[in-house]
Amino acid sequence: MKIVLSFIMAFAISLTATAQTFHAMIFSDMKESAQRAADRTMEMNNMRSFCQNIATALGYRQDIRCHSDNEFTSTQFIRDVESMAVGPDDIVVFFYNGHGCNWDDDDWPHMCFRDKQYWQTTAYEILQERCGNAKLLLSIACCCNMDSRGRAGYDWGHEYGFDNNKVRALFTGFYGKQKIVTSSSIRGQYSYSWASGNRLGSIYGISLREAISEILNPASSLEPTWENALSLAQRKTLYYTDQKQKPQYAIHVNRQQPTTSSQKHKVSPPSGKPIYVKIFSTTLQKDVNIGGIPCLVVNVDFNIENISADGGRVVAFLESPKGVGVKDTNGRFCTTGGKVCFSKEFGTRQPYSTFRNFQLAIPMEELHITNPSKDHFIRVAVYDYASKKYVKLGQYVTL
Repeated sequence: MKIVLSFIMAFAISLTATAQTFHAMIFSDMKESAQRAADRTMEMNNMRSFCQNIATALGYRQDIRCHSDNEFTSTQFIRDVESMAVGPDDIVVFFYNGHGCNWDDDDWPHMCFRDKQYWQTTAYEILQERCGNAKLLLSIACCCNMDSRGRAGYDWGHEYGFDNNKVRALFTGFYGKQKIVTSSSIRGQYSYSWASGNRLGSIYGISLREAISEILNPASSLEPTWENALSLAQRKTLYYTDQKQKPQYAIHVNRQQPTTSSQKHKVSPPSGKPIYVKIFSTTLQKDVNIGGIPCLVVNVDFNIENISADGGRVVAFLESPKGVGVKDTNGRFCTTGGKVCFSKEFGTRQPYSTFRNFQLAIPMEELHITNPSKDHFIRVAVYDYASKKYVKLGQYVTL
């Protein structure tokens, strides 16, 4: 009897160890603004339900993690990735729904986590490195992809009608491995959501789930491939947004044994080299009309070498006299010490990059100048996120 029990336990353990798992990391920013809480909540719930239904149709175990509020961070993303045990037949889905922008030298967007801006490209590289042995890897970003210098649906009780054979064909029925990266808009475009009515959520997120559902429907004549699913989602998004938003995607097929690291594909600064910054010029424009508000615009030309992928920030300080900050009175544009300043983030994935006409703006009334007869000065500085310090100070410019 002991031998039989031992055999049964060993068999059960072996089944558990080899069971396929559907891993999903769903990040939804519900605190970007009060107006976005409803559609972001709906989007998270719909995506979670969708992943659960796919996993059930596949007969996979479920490892579905949802993060918002204080967990809406790149740190949580890294923690999730490092804690997952991904097998060769597993599926890994990363889904981001939040604010986004573009840092100029990458066609894929920046995801604005609570702790820092984060390239979708960087997240995809980490997923490839840590989860590269998965059967299918999906990286999905529902966010704006605007240049940082400019700038019928699901309900709570939706049921998905899937043909299980088509589910297996789409998610596992291909030779080798597939890795897919997609974002809700191409570079230079916003990403739209339905924030009212009975269709709440990211328009691309809804379009993508609709497209996959249609392909997996028993009556569908479309072949269950990711090219068909993503192409259909692209057409739906264009239709729903009156051609204002065109999703982008890339499908990478690996028919060979996956490598353990994707580091060789990264473009990153040489390790150990100090950051070098040169500020060529700082010029000012007063009373520039931005959205009907008179603003001070600061234009900075500079180049930078060896900055990390974390990026940095250009900060403009208002001083009078030189070396003495001007007191802020409402806490909108200020340092932690209560002195007037304003800033904007930047970044590059190249070892060397030049930024021309990099613009910062502040409403004129936010300068809080109480004595216009006194001389006031603007001085810019470059802050590096990785080292957490200012790496270059510019020259004073008279306001």
